[in-house]
Amino acid sequence: MIHNTWFVPEGSGEPISPYERSEQGETVAPAGCFALSLKMVSIDRNLEGFLRNKNSFIILSVASIGDNPKTHRIHFFDQVVPFNKPVGEFISPFVFWCDDFPGDQDIDLEIILMEVDTDAGERRETIKASRVMASFAGAAYPLVLPFLQIPAEVNVAIDKIFKALNTGAHMVHYPLKLSPGGKKGAFPRLGDYILFPNPTDAAPYQLNAKGELVRKDREPAGASYVVLRLERKENLAPRWVILEKAAGFLSQINRFSGEQPLRSLNLLEETMKQGLVFQRLLRYMELKSKSPQSLAPAEKILFERLEKDSFIRFLIDHFA
Repeated sequence: MIHNTWFVPEGSGEPISPYERSEQGETVAPAGCFALSLKMVSIDRNLEGFLRNKNSFIILSVASIGDNPKTHRIHFFDQVVPFNKPVGEFISPFVFWCDDFPGDQDIDLEIILMEVDTDAGERRETIKASRVMASFAGAAYPLVLPFLQIPAEVNVAIDKIFKALNTGAHMVHYPLKLSPGGKKGAFPRLGDYILFPNPTDAAPYQLNAKGELVRKDREPAGASYVVLRLERKENLAPRWVILEKAAGFLSQINRFSGEQPLRSLNLLEETMKQGLVFQRLLRYMELKSKSPQSLAPAEKILFERLEKDSFIRFLIDHFA
């Protein structure tokens, strides 16, 4: 059996098909909270020709849920392609997160490895830019960068990245579709997803505790792959949720071309914050209208969490 994508249940290390029903790996339920993050990226020499090791190397992700706009994130910069050196540290590991999973929408994402044509000076500026970006909470989102007080060279580097992205040259794509019920893609389960650039038999491999793909004799896999981890996150920091939605909003109105939006990030963040408060209130009222017996386990957890929300708690105490 060969697939581009394999699933490894939590604590297992052994890859199984992500497209078949299994008792291994808890399925993400409606109303559940979770995050998808980069765990490991490894590039073998079998990708030479696609990646030339002569320019700045970038790891990007593109993700969306349902019909929502795609959100781009930058995870890694380097001056050379790190062949045969697994990468496990990123500007931001998060690829996608959700604080209230709809349960009826697919999640589409893609990890993109790419080279950007740069000279030696620009490569130095790119590395400097990555260090600066690591200190800003929203810096993983290219469309949020213009609203942050970040040095000009960072925006120059980002501009080059997206010009290169539009050409489609010198890049390798690792797509993943998570589909509720496994109807159109892999089941969304808690655990690790291994993505290969080509259909691969994963039987000879396993994941070690570091998230690296190794052979059964524990020798390096000698393969190119990406490892993504899907894990439960019940207390996502509000700032990250807001930035996620802000980046999606900017993606929708900007589409990575034309003029940048004129609103300041602060105004946008405040607007999103108010919208999220109202959204949580509506969701609380919806769950409260149901009988406790009819609530699914994930819905009960969500209801209890919403009931502790300071704003909702205030309304209950003063107006209930």
